[in-house]
Amino acid sequence: MPRFRNPANGYKESVTPLSILGAFLFGPIWFAVQGLWAHAIILVVGIMLLSGFFLFWPLLVVLWLLYALLAPVLLKRAFLRRGWERV
Repeated sequence: MPRFRNPANGYKESVTPLSILGAFLFGPIWFAVQGLWAHAIILVVGIMLLSGFFLFWPLLVVLWLLYALLAPVLLKRAFLRRGWERV
């Protein structure tokens, strides 16, 4: 379970496997709360595009699951990109 520390204020945050569950249950809302706005917008646009076409609902399920499974990786990259240090 990787932990990250903000060098500016010492705040610590950990990335757990529960990130997958949070992203799966709450989708774009979870990404927005975590500060991953680009991914939240991509997921909302993908949902809007794919939900309009009933033949593409399997792609919608794949998109949702893919983003849920990649949530911990995306969160780790975001912490490192923001200048947080891995503890």
